[in-house]
Order: sequence, then structure tokens, then C-alpha cells
Amino acid sequence: AMSIRIRQMRQVRGIMGISLFDTGGKLLVSEGTQLPYDVFDQAEPAIKNETETGLVSRIRKIRQGQVNGLLFSKQINFLGEQLGFIRIHYSLESVERDQDTSLLIFGGLLVTIFLLMLIVLNLILSRAILHPVTHLKDATAFIVKGDLERNIGMKRGDELGELADSFEQMQDSIRDKIEELRTLRNYLT
Repeated sequence: AMSIRIRQMRQVRGIMGISLFDTGGKLLVSEGTQLPYDVFDQAEPAIKNETETGLVSRIRKIRQGQVNGLLFSKQINFLGEQLGFIRIHYSLESVERDQDTSLLIFGGLLVTIFLLMLIVLNLILSRAILHPVTHLKDATAFIVKGDLERNIGMKRGDELGELADSFEQMQDSIRDKIEELRTLRNYLT
């Protein structure tokens, strides 16, 4: 009956081995890959010691070769009487593989979000600052070339709008001064 029960438990993914001990630490039934005694802390004496000290359950992380695992130890009690002790060796290989996959997905998602933020920020900065500044630069180039009739035409409620208004006032002032100079020259000639 114990062997059947242990075989059923072994069908759970990741369980590498199950061992059942009596109260004295003697191995009764074992199924699957068994760890060497040195991994069990010299199993039988350790089990007896744990049983005598009232161990209810304990989980330890172990490493066997290249594989990390968990070693679950638990007393088996029935109607207040201790019947024995069970140890389950569980491989963390699939958990670690899932963890690596999750980290890869999370890293990819983080990089994607970062790139999307860069693109969105680039578009926002381009529309909010770069295009208006380029427009003002072009407008000042026309003023430098003497084209005072071209309207800057940038109505905004921010600092760039105020700068455009200042350029338009400067353009109007230059145009007025040129007109005054023409009138004065015509008057003098």
C-alpha cells in the first residue's frame, strides 16, 4: 500500500524521489532517484534525531551535481502517534527554467517599454520644441535676408509663442524704421 501511494505521489512533476522511514530512521520504502546519504546528513541518524526532537516538517535547499533541489522532511502522525517519517526530493530544474524564461520575458518587456517611451518622448519633444524652434530659426533667416513681409505666424501660449511675438514686433519695428529712412531720404533728395 505504501509503495502504491508513493508511486502515485511520484507522478507529480518535479518529484525525483520519495523515501519513507520508520520512527527509528530505518528506510521502509523508496521510489525514484535517491540521494546519497551524505546529502541527507547521514540519513538514518539524522532522521532519528529529527524524529526524537519533535520535527513536524522541514524544507532544505540542496544541490546534487548540477541540479538544485528541495528536500522536504515531515513526520507522519496518526491519532497522536508517530508512525514514521517521509522525505521528498524535488528538483528545482523546471522552476529555475521557468524563472529564467520569466526574467527573459520581463527583460524584453522592460526594453520594449523603454524603447516605446523613447519614441513617444521623441515625438513629444519634436512637436513641442524642435519644430517650433526650427520655425523660428527659419523666420529669423528670412528677416536677415531682408524679407520683412513674411509673417512668422506662430500663435502659442508658451515661451516659444512669446519669442515669436517678440520676433514679429522686431520685424515690424525694423520695417517701420526702414520706411522712416526711405521717407527721410525722399524728403532730403
